[in-house]
Amino acid sequence: FLLTDDERDNLTALCLDHVAGRVPVIVTTSHFSTRVAAERARKAHAAGASMLMLMPPYHGAALRADEK
Repeated sequence: FLLTDDERDNLTALCLDHVAGRVPVIVTTSHFSTRVAAERARKAHAAGASMLMLMPPYHGAALRADEK
């Protein structure tokens, strides 16, 4: 959860390129913001993820942030 979205995108691309479709890749897109989680999910799908994993926020769950 400490990766920036650029770092997350780079690692996702690296993993997907490395496996080259040989195995399914599950990408975690969890975030305490629904907007951010949905955007991450769209990016992962567009990059070729086979599945998404979303978990309820366990860190930052008590934080309140503007989702605008």
